Amino acid sequence: MRAATLTLLALLIGFSLSITVALSLALIADIDSPRAGLIRVQPLDLTRLLQSLTK
Repeated sequence: MRAATLTLLALLIGFSLSITVALSLALIADIDSPRAGLIRVQPLDLTRLLQSLTK
């Protein structure tokens, strides 16, 4: 019984770790594509830089 519990725990940890890594990579890829992603980030620093250079 104890070996089965440890095996189940190892499988659960491996599955959750792989899901976490996959989700992290998907979110990073989503942020990296500015026009097609679900997450929208405004480039405020670049906008301010452009405004300061045009003055």
